Amino acid sequence: MSFSKRFILYISIILLIASIYKDLSLANNSIENYHYTKPLTTANSHYSIVKVKVEFGDTVISIVEDINKGNMKISLEQIMDDFQHLNPNTNSQSIQPKNYYYFPLYK
Repeated sequence: MSFSKRFILYISIILLIASIYKDLSLANNSIENYHYTKPLTTANSHYSIVKVKVEFGDTVISIVEDINKGNMKISLEQIMDDFQHLNPNTNSQSIQPKNYYYFPLYK
């Protein structure tokens, strides 16, 4: 096998391993990995409020699922409505990384 073919093969393997590692490390997000403040309780509400620093690749749904540990029986529409209520000047479809937003922590 020529040098260039071996070199391309090694680089491809290294990139594949790096990609798999990155995917596995991102999939391991939980509430412990987020920068968040202590939950605030609200009167007459079905959730508490958590301030979370958004990271690259996060979505409203992924963060809400992570901080609630996937134990939710809330519709997507309700999650989006609650997010909009907590962040009135923010479009839920375009949250920005490295910014803090309020998220519902359901009871």
